[in-house]
Amino acid sequence: MASSTATARASDPGFVNGLNSYVKEIPSCDLCKTWGICTPAKYDLTLKDGMWGYVCEKCRTAHAKHTQLGTGKGQELMIYPHLR
Repeated sequence: MASSTATARASDPGFVNGLNSYVKEIPSCDLCKTWGICTPAKYDLTLKDGMWGYVCEKCRTAHAKHTQLGTGKGQELMIYPHLR
């Protein structure tokens, strides 16, 4: 998971605002990769086993610990244009 610090700015790689995590490029879903499938992740969130991971919508439905997004639960991944 991209970490947030007191000095983080929206222009910093991995900036998190609670509901969104801004990244340079969308990573692959960590769970799909374990099955040999390359699916773009949509979220960085807590899984039922307590681990954090990048997951697609399908894996979020099946494996997310929380149904809502937010600090400590998960964020939707967003491309931040200034990071390209």
